[in-house]
Amino acid sequence: MLRNTRAKVSVAVVLGTLLLAVLVLQVFVFRSSPSVADVPYSQNVQAVGEAKYVQSWTSYGPRYVVNFCEPRSAFCAVVENYSKASRGTATVRLTTFKVTERIRAYDYYLLDFDVTTSWRSGTGDGGTGTFKIRSTGPKLYDRNDSKAIDAQRASCTTVAVEMSTPWPLIAAGTTVGHATMCDKSADLTRSYSGSDAIYEGRMLASIRHLTMQRWVKVAHGSRPSFALTVTLPRDTCTNSDAQGHCTRFSAGSTTKSINLGTTG
Repeated sequence: MLRNTRAKVSVAVVLGTLLLAVLVLQVFVFRSSPSVADVPYSQNVQAVGEAKYVQSWTSYGPRYVVNFCEPRSAFCAVVENYSKASRGTATVRLTTFKVTERIRAYDYYLLDFDVTTSWRSGTGDGGTGTFKIRSTGPKLYDRNDSKAIDAQRASCTTVAVEMSTPWPLIAAGTTVGHATMCDKSADLTRSYSGSDAIYEGRMLASIRHLTMQRWVKVAHGSRPSFALTVTLPRDTCTNSDAQGHCTRFSAGSTTKSINLGTTG
């Protein structure tokens, strides 16, 4: 009789543990696809706007210089002097989400700015990509942007992207996504020009994935809109040596502005 009682208690404990695990998991379930916005917020959200942009880049730099000096002589000659080339493609995906629960007299929206690189070639560092986020309307009662990140390692590593706000729906220091970089000198900086958040991804050739986000707080019933500006290097080689290396180039860039509204 005692053995049966212990068995029933054990089963009850196991079932209780499983039920608790299910409840914890349900707290972090999105109604929208988590593959689009890998963000562990506890609120239910729905996608209310999407856009995509694909653009290639060409960058020359840094320079590669080889000097030859004769033994026991002050004579030295430059035998190689050219700029390292780097090419690749950046795919930008923009998605806006709305928190479906009404929180007091306000609505909350999230802009998820996702950048992946592919078709990378060359030995250059890839230069710098610039990504600017601007809120174009209506009146914002508050906004918050994800933080800058630093690779810190020479090998490919995944770095957490964090955000902190005074709002109850986002805890301080919340991890809102991830970035992958493959050089310790690669980074993503954040600066501001007025209310515009300007992110710069340095060493594009070593960046595999970037995530940038902006949360906005608006009056209930308002539908915020955003303007995103992407600038990538598009250098042009103007002179080459006998081996086809670029010895002189003209620095250039390509810029695309994307307007993204919200529905719902």
